[in-house]
Amino acid sequence: MKKVVMLVAVAATLCSGNAMAQKVNLPEKGDFSMEVQFKPFKSDGNAFSMEGLKLRYFMSGKDALRLTLGFGMDSDKSSSETGEGDYKQENESTRKTGNFNIALGYERHFVTKGRLDFYGGAQIGFSKDFRSEEKITSFDKKKETDTWTNMTKDGERAKFGVDFSLFTGLDFYVYKGLFLGTELGLNVSSKKTCEGEATIGGTTTKFEDERTQVHADISVVPAIRLGWTF
Repeated sequence: MKKVVMLVAVAATLCSGNAMAQKVNLPEKGDFSMEVQFKPFKSDGNAFSMEGLKLRYFMSGKDALRLTLGFGMDSDKSSSETGEGDYKQENESTRKTGNFNIALGYERHFVTKGRLDFYGGAQIGFSKDFRSEEKITSFDKKKETDTWTNMTKDGERAKFGVDFSLFTGLDFYVYKGLFLGTELGLNVSSKKTCEGEATIGGTTTKFEDERTQVHADISVVPAIRLGWTF
């Protein structure tokens, strides 16, 4: 991680002199921008992971609409064997988890001068967390399949969420339409569990209990926003 940070710092130093001498293109009416967000300070070994995509349309040099999209999916497969000969049993499990989110918002760009673009605004978003699991047991030339829908075997449930954010941010234009940015937000979110269903040994059980979680926070995302206005 230290080597990566040092490499980025050296590259920025070498390029800064030439980049600062170039003209930059601050957003104007009719412009679009597209950006990706990276989190280089994660502790799970994925030094640079892309967290989402954001699109902007500038209705004027001061007003913009934004659309934010995020998506992730994981699939975990495992297998095991127990017993021997006629008593041999094979187990195969597949767990799938993921999420999708979309947010629509408005930005007011208060100050656009030199290389700086300072803005604020609000957005509303919707999210869905996916959960499912399947277990196949093979024994004596027979197969039994147990399934969990909108939930995992451990009881983790799928969720649907709505969130509202007030935010302010700063973009620094490096070269022409290329910019780096950061953002600070006040977020309020509500998530509700989805109806789950488990089919075990041919018997289906529904889990219709609803749990709602409300969370509010002020967050500074330790991320690098890299984008281009065109």
